[in-house]
Amino acid sequence: MTFTTDKGNFAPYANKEYFFNEKDIYFLLDEEQLSYKEFKEILDFFVLHGYGKDITIGKGRFEIKNITEIDNINFKSKYYMSLSPFILLENEKIENAYYEPFIRFGKFGGEWAFYNPFKRPIMFLDTASVIVFKEEREIKFFGGAVKDIALSDNEEQKNSVQQGYTILLPLKDIKCKQ
Repeated sequence: MTFTTDKGNFAPYANKEYFFNEKDIYFLLDEEQLSYKEFKEILDFFVLHGYGKDITIGKGRFEIKNITEIDNINFKSKYYMSLSPFILLENEKIENAYYEPFIRFGKFGGEWAFYNPFKRPIMFLDTASVIVFKEEREIKFFGGAVKDIALSDNEEQKNSVQQGYTILLPLKDIKCKQ
């Protein structure tokens, strides 16, 4: 209850377990690079083995209840909503952006954690941000990648890149007040 061993309480494990209700997860699949069959095999692997840093102790497993393929979306719009956090790099094609910023304090894992596990803090725009482009366009994902994120002198870490891309959902017939 207290995650301590004082006052007669015994807590051999400090890891908390979380269980989530059903969640929607979105994938944008370019079948010229990865077929749906290959994607499904990879997804089934993660279902079976888990996902995340604690898979070696049996954590991170999940179940897929339903897959809905959405095909033939008209991605042409001036207004889009992000489906995940992303990095907004300077882009002259943007007219406006409506977002909640947050700072991601990333860490390196595995063998890289022995040097300096911390990455430079990076500002992300949160899920459900709205991007307004100057002109109508057809775009499926947006964001950027940041180099020079390592705080150590380790050469492998110095070549690391923080990815910050999101799938964009087109919003139709919206009138924004400027």
